[in-house]
Amino acid sequence: MSSPTLQTIVEVAHLYVIYGFLIVSVFGHIGNICNIIIFTNLKKFREYPSSFYIIAESIVNLGILLLGATVRALDEIFKFQSDLIILIWCKLRQPIIQWCTDMFLCLVNFAVIDQYLSTNFRPRLRQWSTVKLGKYLIAIAAIAFFFYNILLGIFYDVRTKFGCAFTNVEMTRYYSYFHLLILQGIIPMSVAFIFSIWAYRNVRRIHRQQLSNTRRRMDQQFTAMILARVIVFILSLVLYVAQSFYTINSQHNAYQGLSAAVVALITYINVSLIYVNVASSFYAYLVASMRFRRQAKYILMKKCLQCCRWIPGKFHRSNMNNQVAPITNTVPDYMDE
Repeated sequence: MSSPTLQTIVEVAHLYVIYGFLIVSVFGHIGNICNIIIFTNLKKFREYPSSFYIIAESIVNLGILLLGATVRALDEIFKFQSDLIILIWCKLRQPIIQWCTDMFLCLVNFAVIDQYLSTNFRPRLRQWSTVKLGKYLIAIAAIAFFFYNILLGIFYDVRTKFGCAFTNVEMTRYYSYFHLLILQGIIPMSVAFIFSIWAYRNVRRIHRQQLSNTRRRMDQQFTAMILARVIVFILSLVLYVAQSFYTINSQHNAYQGLSAAVVALITYINVSLIYVNVASSFYAYLVASMRFRRQAKYILMKKCLQCCRWIPGKFHRSNMNNQVAPITNTVPDYMDE
């Protein structure tokens, strides 16, 4: 067993947690805050139920990034070792992160299903695409996962090697085979894949429906954005679930020295995949839709100019008025306001 190699892997894992997690957290916070600003300020987006799910998802994503990536990186920097030492913190933090993760998976699937319903050629199915229904679904899911994760939190305990984890063998099996593999893996990935394909098929024949040009363009834009989101969602989630399932079910093996360091590094890389998943929605939307890029630029620039209005003096009274007026009074055609 090579001591220099072991030390190198330990150091790489340490630096990866600090810089990798913090970078993902920073970009994730920026992206999700931009999502909230854009989807709450653009009138046409507010009328779309899918945007309601995206806003809710972005809020949940901020919780995952803050309590997950940011806190873990700070633990590594300042050596708080919170999961290994403080049992109360373990029992509080893990259920909250699990609740946020379950809600994140649910909200992505809700958005995909809603996009399928809103683009369906059957009026009866399109009627199910409403913000009111979205509020009920989110409330039911939030309450159900709240009590579910409280029950899971009872079984969390501090383990020397694995930090905050289940100590009960039967609970570990339940978590790995049902919660991880089925509830967080097969079900959300299957639903997202199937309904995204159906939504794509609906958009392919959307020209046959009696819809306005504005509604048709919005349906096509949202479908492209949701498809891009689903691609990132499935790719990162399948890798995360597969590696987590293997790690949990191989914990009975006594990892020592170099093997323990390698497993720790792989685990950190694997955990970062779920953070990349929750951090990437805004950037996926930018890549998928040129229309969204223009809308994002318009809204964010407008907000930046509004924040500059506090500047005192003549510049505020004259120059600021000259700069802001053309933007606020003239709305580009792609905004559809």
